[in-house]
Amino acid sequence: MSYREIALTEVSEGAPLTQNLMQQLRDNQEGIKNGLDGYPKVTATAHPLATSTANTKNNLIFCSGVAALSNTLGQSGQFSAFRAGSYAVHIVSSRFSGAAIKAVLLKNDANVDETAVSTSTVDSWSQQTLAEGDTLKVQANNAAATSSGQAFIFIYVDNPIGDSVGHNMGLFRATPQNASKATILNDTY
Repeated sequence: MSYREIALTEVSEGAPLTQNLMQQLRDNQEGIKNGLDGYPKVTATAHPLATSTANTKNNLIFCSGVAALSNTLGQSGQFSAFRAGSYAVHIVSSRFSGAAIKAVLLKNDANVDETAVSTSTVDSWSQQTLAEGDTLKVQANNAAATSSGQAFIFIYVDNPIGDSVGHNMGLFRATPQNASKATILNDTY
């Protein structure tokens, strides 16, 4: 099975309907739908907008965490939106030791939400409207040279594309040092 352009003459009025043409139409449709090599790709803008609210956290599509030690700023892996829309975002900060810590949500590297500065585990939910290509990541901010802690980001939608695993709505950029792809973490803070 390989992609083949269907000539206009093959589908014009009066053109014969052949088994070969019908097979190629079916193969082309299947190849495009499944994203096979050599077939045209459906662009992200062809998919409906991502939607979610703080009450519709049905599908976790991204999670990442970062540790910050001794008055450092650590940044998590970065989510880049492939679809514009509204995303529910949960950030969590948790102190290991020392002074207080907070988690800061960065959208396109600008602060858009943060947890309270605390010596315990705290969290914050926000609704983020993203355009295609916008980025989100979390930063762990330590309050003093003697403190250490971690921050996590969880991103949800209620209408993922819904096909097989690997057809993602966003992507990880290269993970910075001290960041972990927290795919094994449960959002149960």
